[in-house]
Amino acid sequence: KTFANIGSGGALEVKKGADSKPNDTREILLEFDLTDIAKFYYKKVYLVPSWTRINDHAHTVSLYRVEPDSWDGKSVTYNTKPALGELICELNVDNATMADLTSVVNDAVAAGQTKLSICIVGTAQYQGNSDKLDPNVQLVATSDDALRNYTFELVEDEAENQAIWDWAEELV
Repeated sequence: KTFANIGSGGALEVKKGADSKPNDTREILLEFDLTDIAKFYYKKVYLVPSWTRINDHAHTVSLYRVEPDSWDGKSVTYNTKPALGELICELNVDNATMADLTSVVNDAVAAGQTKLSICIVGTAQYQGNSDKLDPNVQLVATSDDALRNYTFELVEDEAENQAIWDWAEELV
């Protein structure tokens, strides 16, 4: 995973400056390697963020797709950031724990891309404390219909999957 906080150094912050202070705007660029996910049997893929500080008001962020390899996390600035592509979704930071990126990942894999790049943009103008994203944000694939802390389908083949569970039961 590669990430960059554009508009400011330091913590990964999402902030939309007021018209009087547009330089306060910050966006987060994330790039994920899809090589392993493309090999994995999955039904769903989620972006699982971890917000370390959230303002005391409802705040929404938008996730946009950006072209892979169109930025370098060590040198990108607000003036050199890549153009925003399609809007993937909007998340209310207070309530959302994850974003379903299954269709976006499917499209990238089908196009033969090995990377997925997204930009997180604040949608409301505000100043003061900003929303901070833990750099440990993850792209998680699951073979279940929803993301859980466990899975029953370990492999695609139903008979092989059942054999694994039968063996596990014998161990217990």
